[in-house]
Formats: sequence, structure tokens, C-alpha cells
Amino acid sequence: MTKFRKEPSYMLTIEVAEEIYRITRNMSENERSLVDQGIRAIGSVVLNIAEGYGQIYTGKRINHFNDAYASVMEVMAFLDIAFKWGFITKEEYQLNDLKLQNISEMLKDLRDREIARAAEGEKYTELIGRK
Repeated sequence: MTKFRKEPSYMLTIEVAEEIYRITRNMSENERSLVDQGIRAIGSVVLNIAEGYGQIYTGKRINHFNDAYASVMEVMAFLDIAFKWGFITKEEYQLNDLKLQNISEMLKDLRDREIARAAEGEKYTELIGRK
């Protein structure tokens, strides 16, 4: 039941989550709402990937992978703000943005694969890795 831990998008998101947490430690109490939003957004990516892998129904998997994808966009916006406000360097911004772009492509592929399964009439599977 832990196939999600081997999913490349999950593993890369865990790396970015560590960076987001590091970035937020440098923010003051005045940026509390931004800190909370950044942490919630990256957590949403990680948790929705895991939950998508735990679903047997194709439609639910699509929803979870789509939610993870949307949360990646939110994390990207968080990074934009963190960079503009001087909390991270240009190099840190570019590295994490590239990782998030890669994650978004991986999640899009996961979601689209599930959409194709649904289009073929598949309603559920026992294992998400089934081909």
C-alpha cells in the first residue's frame, strides 16, 4: 500500500517541502498568513499524491491528482512572493521553481493517465500501477 512513496512526483515534492519549511523559518510573525499558506499548499501536494494512490476509484484518483497539481501552482506563487520579498536568492528560486515545474508535469501525466482509464470505461482498479 505504499506505492506512492516510490512515485517520483512524491519524492521530489518531499524535497521541495523541506525547502519551503526552511524558507518559512526565516519569515517573521508579520508574514504568518503567508507562512501558513505556503506550508499548507506544499502539504496538500504531498498528501493528495498519497491519497490518490490510496483510491480505488478512477474519478477519485483524478480529483486527488488534480488537487495536487493545483496546489503546485499555489506553491509556485508562494515562491514568487518569497523571492520578490527577499526571503530566497535567485538561485534558490530557480532551483525550486524548476523542481515544481517538473512535479507539475509528472502530476499532469498521472492525472491524464487516469482520465484515459476513465475514458476507456474503467471505474476502479485494485492497484494504481496496473497497466
